Amino acid sequence: MKKRLAFTLIELLVVIVIIGILIALIVPAVQAAREAARRSSCQNNLRQIGIAIHHYHNAYSRFPSGWIADAPEGEPGWGWASLVLPYMEQTNIQNLVNYSGHIDATVNARARQYKLPNFFCPSGNAGQLGVLVLKDDAARDEPHDHGHLPIKIAAANYVGIFGTVEVKNPG
Repeated sequence: MKKRLAFTLIELLVVIVIIGILIALIVPAVQAAREAARRSSCQNNLRQIGIAIHHYHNAYSRFPSGWIADAPEGEPGWGWASLVLPYMEQTNIQNLVNYSGHIDATVNARARQYKLPNFFCPSGNAGQLGVLVLKDDAARDEPHDHGHLPIKIAAANYVGIFGTVEVKNPG
């Protein structure tokens, strides 16, 4: 009887097909596990935000306002997320905020553009920076003429409704 020194072509093809089928079965399971981890991270972020809002309530006997501003028109100002920063262990970022000045002030540039991981869902599609554009009720597509230009702000997946100001994703 003659001794075989190698696999036949058919044996090799069968092994490759079996390996391909196993990989095809494993890839969706790995992707599902990754998405489950992302979803868990999103839920954890929302839980941390909710706890921070309740800690704010315990400190001030009220929930943070959705929007604070220094002008009757309500523009441009700071949102609820800036008020709960100390309760999310982000006091260093809140210390950068000058609440007496406009959000578009140069002194507030670092604070408004700082990307906080707690406000991003790994499954989300928020970009790095959004653009805050002031809108006039009479001409919804034209910026206000109050000397404020559209400004760049950190994007986030967890935002609230805050009036006639619109945030656009630049790209």
